[in-house]
Amino acid sequence: MELETKTITKKRSLALQVLAYALLRKRARLLVRATKQSKAAGDALLCELPGVFCAELCFGKASVRLIKEADRFRIQKKSEKSANILKIIFKDRAAMAEVCLNKVPLQKTFCEGRIAEIGPFNRFAVFARINAEADKLKAQK
Repeated sequence: MELETKTITKKRSLALQVLAYALLRKRARLLVRATKQSKAAGDALLCELPGVFCAELCFGKASVRLIKEADRFRIQKKSEKSANILKIIFKDRAAMAEVCLNKVPLQKTFCEGRIAEIGPFNRFAVFARINAEADKLKAQK
């Protein structure tokens, strides 16, 4: 008796990709605002990350890039090119939604294995600290 295997592939819907892009962009705007308003986040960005630094937040095909300019982040335009030094990939929808909507810190989802990072770990640690500063600013409002 032979076992038959059947591969099922799920296609991600366009609505899910649009929602993912909107959530990632919301998180990126919060990070930009945090580096502008928080002295600790700006200092961490300036002193501990290299001169040319680009981080990418990804879920499926949706992605948002952040590029470092002195002590601030800005959202990179689609027409600009740069090499990614750090790539953060959300493995499931719940992890992306919880982090982007400030329900759970980035460090906790990383410890649970719900996100993956591609790049040097010390740069991820700095990025996580900037995320923590962003969460503090969001909590103050």
